[in-house]
Amino acid sequence: NKWRFCSDRVCGSVKHLLIHDKGTARLLCATKRSQWRIVYMPCTWLSVNLLQTRVQWVVEFRGLCVKNGIDSKIFDRASNVQPDVADVASLKEESDKAKNALLQLGSSLGWVEDHLKECELEQIRLRAVSIAENIVQGPQWAAFETAKVTVQEGLGEELLPAALSGEVAFKDLSAAFVRAFYGKWLSHVVLERQPLAKFNTLTHEQRVQEFQQLDQRVLLENRASLVSMLRDRVQHSLLQEGIAEGLPHLRKEMARQRKHAPLRRTMKLAGAAIRAIKPCFMMSPLTVAQLIYAGAPSFDLVIFDEASQLPPEDAVGAVGRAEQLVVVGDPKQLPPTNFFLVNSGQVNATLADDGTPMYEDSESILEDFMAAGAAQSRLKWHYRSTHESLITFSNVNFYDGDLYTFPSIETGTIKNGLQFEFVQNGVYEGKGLNQIEARRVADAVVAFAKEQLDRQERGEKVQSGGEARQGFVQC
Repeated sequence: NKWRFCSDRVCGSVKHLLIHDKGTARLLCATKRSQWRIVYMPCTWLSVNLLQTRVQWVVEFRGLCVKNGIDSKIFDRASNVQPDVADVASLKEESDKAKNALLQLGSSLGWVEDHLKECELEQIRLRAVSIAENIVQGPQWAAFETAKVTVQEGLGEELLPAALSGEVAFKDLSAAFVRAFYGKWLSHVVLERQPLAKFNTLTHEQRVQEFQQLDQRVLLENRASLVSMLRDRVQHSLLQEGIAEGLPHLRKEMARQRKHAPLRRTMKLAGAAIRAIKPCFMMSPLTVAQLIYAGAPSFDLVIFDEASQLPPEDAVGAVGRAEQLVVVGDPKQLPPTNFFLVNSGQVNATLADDGTPMYEDSESILEDFMAAGAAQSRLKWHYRSTHESLITFSNVNFYDGDLYTFPSIETGTIKNGLQFEFVQNGVYEGKGLNQIEARRVADAVVAFAKEQLDRQERGEKVQSGGEARQGFVQC
């Protein structure tokens, strides 16, 4: 009775295979390191295919035991030629019932196929209990599913997975859909138009850059040409009779380092020469009266800017010194007032019953010319506001929506444009008083001033518009 050694390593779980010379074979295998079993079989059955089948079965059996944590009792049942599998069949029957119930539940709730298929029974049980406890929310769930089906059949189908997975928050769905819609529409429109479909960004940017360079070059050349033309015109004018007579006095004053003649005398003696060199004067009405002699009109044109702030008595002197007149102003702005004169003590104002001064408004040169029926033209292009919302209210309420404004490039920022802020407990007290709101405005001004100081310390540009206001902010 000798045993013949056949194989030492048939597979990962089979350790030794011994064959008896008298007609029996024993397959010694290990399903676990500490669990050994011997399987007997007649030698007439032994073949390569049969051995491979048995070995594969042992491997799969061991894998299932390890995966599902099955104890050693299963080994006795598996090694029995005719095991009792009634409880296994019963368990399979119950498992099939549970699987069918899960499929029916998923079908009723609209779950995707194979949902919860890989989950453990405990997880499925908890999910079923949760559904049963929240059954009152069924109508809401039905409405949600109806809306989901509508979306699946509409334009938002591609956005639905991102919404359900949480990649896009529900509060952002509207904006995301609009963005996605316009993006897809734009791509479709571009492909349908050959010029846009063949558009090359790099080539276009290069052309834009070349145009900018050429445009800048043209501006520089035009500037040089204009300067040359004006110089020739000045030199020609200075040679004319009446203008050349004032040049000696003008050269003499320009050569002096001190003790210059009064400007009024210089303007009288060399006014023609000065105007030949500088034909345009920018002066206040008071300066006009002080430096320009009255008499026959000596200017071709006089232009009043901000005429709504200019009283007629201050404008008369300049009007008499020109042949033509242009009055530019906004009748919607505040008229001339003695507010600053009263506060500075230059004018005594009548006091009201409560002791506060009563300020007076006067007519402007603009109102007089409008009342005289002079030709009028409205300037409609508005370009000074850095944000469109700054002029929108005035455009609608004062200018009948006639102004042409430019859309703002930034619409979702709180740093630019108008922002409405609710002031808690702000109450109008009469006579223009709202102390709580005024205090909130003062706090905002102080916060803005501190922000500008911080910007200045960081070396950034201060948004105060000029050195005077910058000094005021620093104070």
